[in-house]
Amino acid sequence: SKNKGITVGVVPGKNKTVYGTFRPTVLINSGLEIGGGREFTLVNSCDVIIAISGGSGTLTEMAIAYQSGLPIITINKFGGWAGKLSDDYIDDRKRLKCIPASTPEEALALALNELNKDGKCFEKLSYKELFLYQFLDFITIMFIIVIIIGLIVFVNLVLF
Repeated sequence: SKNKGITVGVVPGKNKTVYGTFRPTVLINSGLEIGGGREFTLVNSCDVIIAISGGSGTLTEMAIAYQSGLPIITINKFGGWAGKLSDDYIDDRKRLKCIPASTPEEALALALNELNKDGKCFEKLSYKELFLYQFLDFITIMFIIVIIIGLIVFVNLVLF
């Protein structure tokens, strides 16, 4: 990234297509399609999400985080679903309020604060260590999905 941060892109399918001109530091081909599990895998690999602008895909990811009880930080100055839901609830059940931020720096500070509420003490980690922690969580979930798919295929081959 232009600010020397680490970014991860989780793209649908098996191709390396990334929309727009931005290129992430790490590109993960999920093998899953948009609306077909990629968002679930992506969100559930996180401890907190930061939403910036966004269309229906961002709304889906925010809803998954909401249902999972994950803190949602919204950067409200770019519009989209993040702007619409900033400092508000996703639905009338009011389970979890989206936490507003005005800048990426404020969003990161709020995210770390949310993580520290669970006693994870992420403020002591460098950005690279924090990235590695999240990346290993994602890889573990993807590995479990591959094992489950393998078992399903194996059972189908044996039984049928």
